[in-house]
Amino acid sequence: MKSLPALVSTLSLILTCAFPTSLAAAETFKLYVHGFSADGSKFIFEEYGIQDGSGIPHASLYVIDVSTDAYLSGSPIRTKFTEEDAQKLETNQPEDFIAAGEATARQQLQELSADLMAAVGPIKSGDVRAQHSPFQLNASNPIRFSTVGYQLNYSATEDTKAWSLEIQPIEFEAKSSACEGWREYEYGFRLILTNEKTEKEMILSEDSKVPSSRGCPQNYHIEQVLTYGPDDNMSMAVVVRYASRGFEGFDGKILAVTSKVSP
Repeated sequence: MKSLPALVSTLSLILTCAFPTSLAAAETFKLYVHGFSADGSKFIFEEYGIQDGSGIPHASLYVIDVSTDAYLSGSPIRTKFTEEDAQKLETNQPEDFIAAGEATARQQLQELSADLMAAVGPIKSGDVRAQHSPFQLNASNPIRFSTVGYQLNYSATEDTKAWSLEIQPIEFEAKSSACEGWREYEYGFRLILTNEKTEKEMILSEDSKVPSSRGCPQNYHIEQVLTYGPDDNMSMAVVVRYASRGFEGFDGKILAVTSKVSP
């Protein structure tokens, strides 16, 4: 199936770490954050879009155990569209294929994940403490935030509720098949959270190798920081956007890192 007109947008994905040069994105996956389970033990988010090249709608649901930063059993859940399904959808919805495709994929995902979501129970949105748009060109790194809201001339020395979060690149010799004939190196990352008063540092994530599922990633940045629960025992989720090899350029994909955090 040929790529559909205006199937995906092209943009400069300028990321804040000291990675290789800016990258043109073939598909920027869309993000929907469901939130946290009522007890703060799980974080749930969804990514969806239209695959570059094939034009197949897709959607995936991720449920993460906050304490272990590992997928819950049965997660992730992904839709099962084929090129034939996409062609039928294009025929029936020629004027707005992208919107129709994404809506159809998300509806199928909702049906596929009904049992898992029922097991998770009530969902709480949590609080967005910091965020960058995937289209933003001046995203800060490290990113600073507080759990007490906006304050003029905030002094981190007066409270333990100010934090700094930095994402650092880690270079690896390329091992992924997606890198073959294209890149000699692929990149993982280290995510460091610092309490600005106590200077206590916490490494939330540090890659020892690059998972093949990331598809020869070349870039990362912090897209959202969310918390839920009391300051002395917060559930934290960091949504990370990364650039990996796509069919028509670089795809802007999504992952999340979770942890329990206290000052």
